[in-house]
This record gives sequence, C-alpha cells and structure tokens, in this order.
Amino acid sequence: MTLKVLSVEYWMELHVNCHEIANDKLPEIAPILNRDGYFYETVSKRCWFEFNGRAFDLEKNTQFLFELELLNHKRLSTEEINAFKVLTKHKLISKEQCRLLWIDSLVKEIRLDALESKKFRKDYRDKSLKSV
Repeated sequence: MTLKVLSVEYWMELHVNCHEIANDKLPEIAPILNRDGYFYETVSKRCWFEFNGRAFDLEKNTQFLFELELLNHKRLSTEEINAFKVLTKHKLISKEQCRLLWIDSLVKEIRLDALESKKFRKDYRDKSLKSV
C-alpha cells in the first residue's frame, strides 16, 4: 500500500466536531491508520481522512490530488513567467503552460495569505499581551 498524506484541514475538524453543522454527510468508516490525517492510497485511488479516532470516506479524490499538486509545485522563475506572458499575448500558449502559470499564481496567493495571516496573528497576540 502506497500512501500520500496531508494534514487534516479545518473543514474536516468541523465535520467531526460539529457534525450537525456540516453541510455534507460523509460516510463514516472504520479508522484504517488510527492517526489524524488526510490520506490517498495510490493503488486503489481511495481517499479518506481520520480525525480524533473517527474516519470518513471521500468519494472524490480530485481535491486531494489538486492540493498535492500545489504543494509539489516548483515556482516559476521571472524569466519563465515573462515568456509565458509573451506566449499568452500572441495566443501561442499551450494548455499545460497556461495551467502552470495559473498554479504558480495560486501558490503565490496562498503564500501571501499565509504570511498575512501570520502577521495578523502576531499583531493580535502582541496587542493582547499589551492589554494584560
């Protein structure tokens, strides 16, 4: 069995902890690994997550594979981005090149959001400590 593993996401915690709030009802399964995580088994293409001793089957594995692609993405250099922009301007860009450019912009946005979030949490923590 070959597994790909990601961290549990916030919506998974919500699904387990606040099941009555969850929008979708995922089929609950017996825990396979008994450890928190978001799992994808490459041979059977089965996807599930485990959290707090409970496990839920995810019929669609496309979200997992997309997130894995984002995490494995090698950032494009400035020269590559400029070359893709020229190809786009002249309508010569391939679908794969267009997808690479799109994924690169998503990864940059995610990283910027993470930095902003980290800065916000630090500022909030500093303000909280000053008020005490």
